[in-house]
Amino acid sequence: MKYLFKGFSFLLLLTFVSCQQQKPATVFTGAENEVKLITLDPGHFHAALIQKRMYDQVDSVVHIYAPEGPDLDLHMQRIEGFNSREASPTSWHSEIYEGEDYLERMLREKRAMWWSWPVITARRLPISNNR
Repeated sequence: MKYLFKGFSFLLLLTFVSCQQQKPATVFTGAENEVKLITLDPGHFHAALIQKRMYDQVDSVVHIYAPEGPDLDLHMQRIEGFNSREASPTSWHSEIYEGEDYLERMLREKRAMWWSWPVITARRLPISNNR
């Protein structure tokens, strides 16, 4: 129950921050590059699967916020694999912020806007051990 409450609180925080942004448009139009991807602490291989192919409506620049470590390295290897494969290669470009304050940095940069698709793996939610 404690983890469910903390996870819900985290998602509520992201929603609140994204609602504080000025929205240039309120409707998804399907225009080219309209959707922006954000990957937050990619700790599971599922985080890379959305980048297995390219989508016309999704910008090729992906903003990644994560702590330094093997999870980020493995994630980037998967993306590079998609970009360099022989059959149907992708062309993703990653803008990476590495640091322990990755969540705060993402919120400060205000990239989590309504037209963004945040990719968050559930096992990586920042939950403290404090009661």
